[in-house]
Amino acid sequence: PILVNEVLSHTDPPLTGSIELYNPTATEVDLGGWFLSDDRLTPKYPIPAGTRLAPGAFRVFTDADFNSTPGVPPSFSLRASGDEVFLYSADTNGHLTGYVQGHRFGAALNGVSFGRHVTSTGKEDFVAQAARSLGETNGPPQVGPVVICEIMYRPPDVLANNAYWDNTEDEFIELCNVSALTVNLFDPAAPTNAWRLRDAVDYTFPTNHTMPPETRLLVVPFGPVASAAPATTYMSSMTSGIW
Repeated sequence: PILVNEVLSHTDPPLTGSIELYNPTATEVDLGGWFLSDDRLTPKYPIPAGTRLAPGAFRVFTDADFNSTPGVPPSFSLRASGDEVFLYSADTNGHLTGYVQGHRFGAALNGVSFGRHVTSTGKEDFVAQAARSLGETNGPPQVGPVVICEIMYRPPDVLANNAYWDNTEDEFIELCNVSALTVNLFDPAAPTNAWRLRDAVDYTFPTNHTMPPETRLLVVPFGPVASAAPATTYMSSMTSGIW
Protein backbone atom coordinates (compact mmCIF):
# COMPACT_ATOMS: atom_id res chain seq x y z
CA PRO A 1 0.00 0.00 0.00
CA ILE A 2 2.22 2.82 -1.27
CA LEU A 3 0.71 6.18 -0.26
CA VAL A 4 0.44 9.65 -1.77
CA ASN A 5 1.91 11.36 1.28
CA GLU A 6 2.42 15.04 0.37
CA VAL A 7 1.60 17.37 -2.53
CA LEU A 8 2.87 20.85 -3.36
CA SER A 9 0.53 22.51 -5.87
CA HIS A 10 0.95 26.31 -5.54
CA THR A 11 4.49 26.96 -6.73
CA ASP A 12 5.52 30.47 -7.67
CA PRO A 13 9.15 30.32 -8.91
CA PRO A 14 11.56 28.97 -7.84
CA LEU A 15 9.28 26.31 -6.32
CA THR A 16 8.09 23.40 -8.46
CA GLY A 17 5.03 21.16 -8.32
CA SER A 18 5.75 18.01 -6.33
CA ILE A 19 4.13 14.69 -5.39
CA GLU A 20 5.64 12.59 -2.60
CA LEU A 21 5.08 8.85 -2.27
CA TYR A 22 5.72 6.89 0.94
CA ASN A 23 6.29 3.19 1.52
CA PRO A 24 4.93 2.34 5.00
CA THR A 25 5.67 -1.38 4.64
CA ALA A 26 8.66 -3.52 5.56
CA THR A 27 9.18 -4.58 1.94
CA GLU A 28 10.83 -2.84 -1.01
CA VAL A 29 8.30 -2.08 -3.77
CA ASP A 30 8.97 -1.89 -7.49
CA LEU A 31 6.98 1.10 -8.83
CA GLY A 32 8.04 0.63 -12.45
CA GLY A 33 4.96 0.86 -14.67
CA TRP A 34 2.72 2.37 -11.97
CA PHE A 35 0.90 5.62 -12.77
CA LEU A 36 0.33 9.05 -11.23
CA SER A 37 -2.51 11.34 -12.28
CA ASP A 38 -4.48 14.46 -11.44
CA ASP A 39 -7.68 12.68 -12.56
CA ARG A 40 -9.16 9.83 -10.52
CA LEU A 41 -10.54 8.22 -13.69
CA THR A 42 -7.52 8.55 -15.97
CA PRO A 43 -4.02 7.21 -15.19
CA LYS A 44 -1.49 9.51 -16.86
CA TYR A 45 2.21 9.64 -15.93
CA PRO A 46 3.92 6.20 -16.10
CA ILE A 47 6.58 5.81 -13.43
CA PRO A 48 9.83 4.72 -15.13
CA ALA A 49 10.96 1.12 -15.01
CA GLY A 50 13.45 0.36 -12.27
CA THR A 51 11.96 2.88 -9.80
CA ARG A 52 12.11 1.14 -6.44
CA LEU A 53 10.99 2.38 -3.04
CA ALA A 54 12.71 0.96 0.03
CA PRO A 55 10.85 0.18 3.28
CA GLY A 56 9.94 3.39 5.12
CA ALA A 57 11.34 5.50 2.29
CA PHE A 58 9.98 8.52 0.42
CA ARG A 59 10.17 9.37 -3.28
CA VAL A 60 9.39 12.85 -4.65
CA PHE A 61 8.28 13.36 -8.25
CA THR A 62 8.31 16.92 -9.60
CA ASP A 63 7.07 18.84 -12.64
CA ALA A 64 10.25 17.69 -14.39
CA ASP A 65 8.82 14.15 -14.17
CA PHE A 66 5.03 14.29 -14.55
CA ASN A 67 4.90 17.55 -16.53
CA SER A 68 7.99 17.23 -18.71
CA THR A 69 6.06 18.27 -21.84
CA PRO A 70 3.42 20.78 -20.62
CA GLY A 71 0.11 20.48 -22.43
CA VAL A 72 1.07 17.24 -24.16
CA PRO A 73 -0.44 14.03 -22.69
CA PRO A 74 0.42 12.21 -20.52
CA SER A 75 1.98 15.26 -18.83
CA PHE A 76 -0.15 17.05 -16.24
CA SER A 77 0.24 19.95 -13.82
CA LEU A 78 -1.24 20.62 -10.38
CA ARG A 79 -3.74 23.47 -9.98
CA ALA A 80 -3.14 25.89 -7.11
CA SER A 81 -6.91 26.45 -6.92
CA GLY A 82 -7.48 22.82 -5.89
CA ASP A 83 -6.88 19.46 -7.52
CA GLU A 84 -6.44 15.75 -6.86
CA VAL A 85 -3.58 13.27 -7.07
CA PHE A 86 -3.95 9.50 -7.40
CA LEU A 87 -1.53 6.59 -7.62
CA TYR A 88 -2.34 3.39 -9.56
CA SER A 89 -0.53 0.06 -9.33
CA ALA A 90 0.40 -1.67 -12.59
CA ASP A 91 2.65 -4.43 -13.89
CA THR A 92 5.81 -3.80 -15.89
CA ASN A 93 3.74 -3.67 -19.08
CA GLY A 94 1.57 -0.84 -17.73
CA HIS A 95 -1.51 -3.02 -17.13
CA LEU A 96 -3.44 -1.81 -14.08
CA THR A 97 -3.51 -4.30 -11.21
CA GLY A 98 -6.31 -2.80 -9.08
CA TYR A 99 -4.72 -0.67 -6.35
CA VAL A 100 -5.66 3.03 -6.36
CA GLN A 101 -4.85 5.55 -3.62
CA GLY A 102 -4.83 9.33 -3.44
CA HIS A 103 -6.45 12.51 -2.25
CA ARG A 104 -8.45 15.53 -3.33
CA PHE A 105 -7.35 18.87 -1.90
CA GLY A 106 -8.44 22.49 -1.99
CA ALA A 107 -6.81 25.79 -2.87
CA ALA A 108 -3.32 26.37 -1.49
CA LEU A 109 -1.26 29.37 -0.51
CA ASN A 110 2.04 29.67 -2.33
CA GLY A 111 4.58 27.24 -0.90
CA VAL A 112 2.13 25.51 1.46
CA SER A 113 1.91 21.77 0.89
CA PHE A 114 -0.86 19.31 1.72
CA GLY A 115 0.06 16.15 3.61
CA ARG A 116 -1.35 13.03 5.24
CA HIS A 117 -2.26 13.49 8.87
CA VAL A 118 -3.54 10.57 10.94
CA THR A 119 -5.71 11.64 13.87
CA SER A 120 -5.81 10.06 17.34
CA THR A 121 -8.81 7.97 16.22
CA GLY A 122 -6.96 6.63 13.19
CA LYS A 123 -8.79 8.80 10.63
CA GLU A 124 -6.61 9.96 7.74
CA ASP A 125 -6.93 13.57 6.59
CA PHE A 126 -5.08 15.39 3.81
CA VAL A 127 -4.51 18.89 5.13
CA ALA A 128 -2.35 21.98 4.76
CA GLN A 129 0.93 21.55 6.65
CA ALA A 130 2.70 23.92 9.00
CA ALA A 131 5.87 23.42 6.93
CA ARG A 132 6.89 21.55 3.79
CA SER A 133 8.49 18.17 4.47
CA LEU A 134 9.05 16.65 1.03
CA GLY A 135 11.30 13.61 1.34
CA GLU A 136 10.80 13.46 5.11
CA THR A 137 8.22 12.51 7.71
CA ASN A 138 5.29 14.91 7.67
CA GLY A 139 5.15 17.56 10.35
CA PRO A 140 2.03 18.88 12.10
CA PRO A 141 -0.94 20.32 10.21
CA GLN A 142 -1.33 24.06 9.87
CA VAL A 143 -3.79 25.40 12.44
CA GLY A 144 -5.34 28.82 12.08
CA PRO A 145 -4.82 31.66 12.28
CA VAL A 146 -8.65 31.59 12.08
CA VAL A 147 -10.47 28.45 13.22
CA ILE A 148 -14.07 27.38 13.74
CA CYS A 149 -14.22 27.10 17.52
CA GLU A 150 -17.94 26.59 18.21
CA ILE A 151 -21.12 25.71 16.30
CA MET A 152 -24.75 25.88 17.44
CA TYR A 153 -26.68 23.84 14.88
CA ARG A 154 -29.65 22.65 16.98
CA PRO A 155 -30.94 25.32 19.39
CA PRO A 156 -34.12 24.52 21.39
CA ASP A 157 -37.36 24.69 19.41
CA VAL A 158 -39.62 27.73 19.90
CA LEU A 159 -43.29 27.68 20.86
CA ALA A 160 -45.57 29.71 18.59
CA ASN A 161 -49.30 29.36 17.84
CA ASN A 162 -49.52 26.36 20.18
CA ALA A 163 -46.88 24.46 18.23
CA TYR A 164 -43.13 23.96 18.42
CA TRP A 165 -41.09 25.19 15.47
CA ASP A 166 -37.53 24.57 14.38
CA ASN A 167 -35.45 27.43 15.81
CA THR A 168 -33.06 28.46 13.05
CA GLU A 169 -32.66 32.05 14.29
CA ASP A 170 -30.45 31.05 17.22
CA GLU A 171 -28.05 28.98 15.15
CA PHE A 172 -24.50 30.36 14.89
CA ILE A 173 -20.92 29.65 13.87
CA GLU A 174 -18.18 31.14 16.01
CA LEU A 175 -14.77 31.88 14.52
CA CYS A 176 -11.63 32.58 16.57
CA ASN A 177 -8.41 34.30 15.57
CA VAL A 178 -5.94 32.24 17.59
CA SER A 179 -2.93 34.28 16.47
CA ALA A 180 -1.30 37.46 17.75
CA LEU A 181 -1.79 39.19 14.37
CA THR A 182 -4.72 40.91 12.68
CA VAL A 183 -6.09 38.66 9.93
CA ASN A 184 -7.60 40.03 6.72
CA LEU A 185 -10.69 38.08 5.71
CA PHE A 186 -10.01 39.09 2.11
CA ASP A 187 -7.16 39.24 -0.38
CA PRO A 188 -5.46 42.66 -0.03
CA ALA A 189 -4.40 42.46 -3.69
CA ALA A 190 -8.02 41.81 -4.76
CA PRO A 191 -10.33 43.01 -1.95
CA THR A 192 -13.47 41.58 -3.57
CA ASN A 193 -11.97 38.10 -3.10
CA ALA A 194 -13.26 37.59 0.43
CA TRP A 195 -13.24 34.58 2.74
CA ARG A 196 -16.36 32.44 2.72
CA LEU A 197 -18.21 29.60 4.40
CA ARG A 198 -19.59 26.84 2.18
CA ASP A 199 -21.55 23.60 2.47
CA ALA A 200 -24.44 23.64 4.99
CA VAL A 201 -23.89 27.41 5.31
CA ASP A 202 -23.32 29.67 2.31
CA TYR A 203 -21.87 33.01 3.39
CA THR A 204 -19.24 35.39 2.02
CA PHE A 205 -17.62 37.87 4.39
CA PRO A 206 -17.81 41.59 3.61
CA THR A 207 -14.98 43.16 1.67
CA ASN A 208 -12.24 44.68 3.87
CA HIS A 209 -13.35 42.82 7.02
CA THR A 210 -10.57 41.98 9.50
CA MET A 211 -10.21 40.04 12.75
CA PRO A 212 -7.92 41.59 15.38
CA PRO A 213 -5.63 39.31 17.41
CA GLU A 214 -7.30 36.80 19.74
CA THR A 215 -10.84 37.90 18.91
CA ARG A 216 -14.03 36.02 18.11
CA LEU A 217 -16.66 36.54 15.46
CA LEU A 218 -20.20 35.18 15.23
CA VAL A 219 -21.90 34.33 11.95
CA VAL A 220 -25.68 34.28 12.48
CA PRO A 221 -28.68 33.58 10.21
CA PHE A 222 -30.06 37.15 10.33
CA GLY A 223 -28.70 40.64 9.65
CA PRO A 224 -27.87 42.12 13.09
CA VAL A 225 -28.19 45.69 11.79
CA ALA A 226 -31.44 45.24 9.87
CA SER A 227 -32.93 42.97 12.53
CA ALA A 228 -32.22 44.96 15.67
CA ALA A 229 -34.70 43.17 17.93
CA PRO A 230 -33.35 39.65 17.34
CA ALA A 231 -29.81 40.99 17.66
CA THR A 232 -30.59 42.56 21.06
CA THR A 233 -32.19 39.35 22.31
CA TYR A 234 -29.35 37.32 20.88
CA MET A 235 -26.63 39.37 22.54
CA SER A 236 -28.37 39.37 25.91
CA SER A 237 -28.10 35.59 25.95
CA MET A 238 -24.44 35.44 24.99
CA THR A 239 -21.54 35.23 27.41
CA SER A 240 -19.83 38.59 27.86
CA GLY A 241 -16.72 39.03 25.73
CA ILE A 242 -17.85 36.70 22.95
CA TRP A 243 -17.17 39.35 20.26
